[in-house]
Amino acid sequence: MLSLRRLHRISICILFTISLASYGCSGSGDGNGGNGNGPAGGAWTVFVYMAADNDLGSDALRDMNEMEEVGSTDLVDVIVQVDLREGLEWETCRRYRIESDSNPSTVTSPVLEDLDEQDMTDPDTLEDFLLWGKSNYPADRYLVVLWGHGDAWDDERVQVTAIFDDDDPVREKLTPNYQVREAMERAGMRADILAFDACDMGILEAAYEFQGRADFMVASQELVWADGYPYDDILAAVVSNPEISPEELAGTMVQLYGSYYTSTYPFSRYEQCLSALDLSGATPVANQVEVIAQALRAEIDCCGPDEVQTVRGASEDFTLFEKRYVDLLDLAMGLEAELGLNTDDLELAISSMVVENFH
Repeated sequence: MLSLRRLHRISICILFTISLASYGCSGSGDGNGGNGNGPAGGAWTVFVYMAADNDLGSDALRDMNEMEEVGSTDLVDVIVQVDLREGLEWETCRRYRIESDSNPSTVTSPVLEDLDEQDMTDPDTLEDFLLWGKSNYPADRYLVVLWGHGDAWDDERVQVTAIFDDDDPVREKLTPNYQVREAMERAGMRADILAFDACDMGILEAAYEFQGRADFMVASQELVWADGYPYDDILAAVVSNPEISPEELAGTMVQLYGSYYTSTYPFSRYEQCLSALDLSGATPVANQVEVIAQALRAEIDCCGPDEVQTVRGASEDFTLFEKRYVDLLDLAMGLEAELGLNTDDLELAISSMVVENFH
């Protein structure tokens, strides 16, 4: 069985933990988040933060070899920080500038730094990587890829965690979304694209959290298989067109992801999905969620919890093993008859936010 980039563990079911896969259309703005982050450098720097000191170690090596099929250029830097577990090619945390090679099975890019063992779940580790990366590899545009296990939604009050897993020193210690956002803030990083090569991160709660740290977000509402992103195809798209806009690149990432899974796993690709989101639309969509919440509070006597749960259970969902996250628009339309909701404004807000999707 293919390994999945998500920890299989029991979690609570939240009514409005929702996914955004309903529509695909142009987002607003071209996202100039990379400008002003540092002195003039290349056109793009791609930062990949790989928390692979766990059962994903061999997958990280495969993805790095995919990156080496393209490699860095004078205009595009591909910078990786990766931590592996015991028993693989190395056991420490290393930094690389990915260079092109013709060896599909061995990482040959030179090691820039060996940091010994690092806790990749510590937000200070992410902050340090981004600070170091921006200082040494400044660019007009930044694509930040957060790679590892994902668990979608976090709330400090109930201690539901979100992303990254490091077997050393503590098993199943993950990092809440707000700590990732704070690490990016401390590093002065506003990415043009923030991409999650991790399970379940394509939900409104995550988009709302990161709206001040990136212009566009690329993430899956579902489990991400061990293959992850097709890095060779994605990097080729950037290297062949260094002037590509953040919006176009975000959409291209989704298209390439869809093409890869459709051709590689034609009989089971239905389990895969990916969306590119314009994060300037997160607040308008959240405002429409508040409209739904107000209607629920006002009509709770005639539309009780059991009835709402029945509608939720019939809504489109994207989580293979558990019905944790459901499509917001589908849920709202299911409640429309009971609450008298007009979903036109919600539909417009979602369509403005979703740049591209595959599902």
